[in-house]
Amino acid sequence: MIKYIIYEGGIHMRKKDKEAIISLILLIGIIFHFQGLNGVIEFIKNIGISFWSVLKMLNQITVQMTDDTVLALMFSSSITFVLVGIVLEIFNIPRGKFGKIFGKISFWLIGFPVSFVLNIIGRLILQ
Repeated sequence: MIKYIIYEGGIHMRKKDKEAIISLILLIGIIFHFQGLNGVIEFIKNIGISFWSVLKMLNQITVQMTDDTVLALMFSSSITFVLVGIVLEIFNIPRGKFGKIFGKISFWLIGFPVSFVLNIIGRLILQ
C-alpha cells in the first residue's frame, strides 16, 4: 500500500513507493515503445483478468472456510464503523458507559445488515 504525507510543500512519499511507481511507468513506457498503444491496453487487460481470477479464487476459499465473501471480510467493519459513528453523532450520544453500550449495540445492529448485503453482492459478482 502506498503511504504518503500531504504537507504545505506537496506530497511526500516513501522512497520504496516512488521506485515502484517509477518502475511501473517505465514498464508501461517500454511496452508502448515496442508494441504501441494496443500492447499497453492488452497488458492492462491481462493484469485486470489476473486480479479478477485471483479474487474469485480467494472468494471461493473464504466462502468455504467462513461462509462469508471477501467483500464482507474486507469492508464490513470499516463500513460499519463509519455508520455507527454517524449514528452516534446524529443522536449526540455522550462518551462514557452509556455511549459505550449504545455503540456496541448499534455496531451489532448495523453490522449484520451490512455484512448480509456485502455477502449478497459478493456472491453475485464473484461467483
